[in-house]
Amino acid sequence: MSSKQNARLARTIVLKLKTREFNTLTRSLTPTVMPASMEEFADMAVSLCERVELGPAQFFRLAGVGLSNFQIEPERNGRLFDGE
Repeated sequence: MSSKQNARLARTIVLKLKTREFNTLTRSLTPTVMPASMEEFADMAVSLCERVELGPAQFFRLAGVGLSNFQIEPERNGRLFDGE
C-alpha cells in the first residue's frame, strides 16, 4: 500500500484563540462532509469565530485554525480538497 493509499484526512476543524489576558478559547467543528475547497474551509473556520461569546472590544494575541481527528480515506488519494 503506497503512502497516498494510506493518506489520512482531517475530520475536525479547530479554532484556537488566546486573549490579551492569556485565556485560551477553543471551538471545533466536525462536519458530516469535509470542505471541498479553500473557500468552504474558510467559511467553516469563520463560523467557529461566531461561536465565541466575547464582546467586540476583546483583543486577541493569537488566533489559529487547525485540523484534527485524522482518519484514513483512500478514495481522496491524499488530497485535502476535491479540486486539487
